[in-house]
Amino acid sequence: MTTVNEYKLALKQFLKMVGKEELAAKIKKEPKDNELTRDDLLTVDEVMRLVSVAMNERDPALIMCTST
Repeated sequence: MTTVNEYKLALKQFLKMVGKEELAAKIKKEPKDNELTRDDLLTVDEVMRLVSVAMNERDPALIMCTST
């Protein structure tokens, strides 16, 4: 959720709490446009290349944990 959408949600909840439901209903959150496709993800070969050029022992572990 973006910061703007978080602010909108908080404002909408506040307006409902103070009895301004009609005004709260006018607040719409922005649609998500950050959907990932298969083509956006790293392949197994790309991940293994990243692991093979890591400079220390920590980096391969982080790469492997975040790519699963």
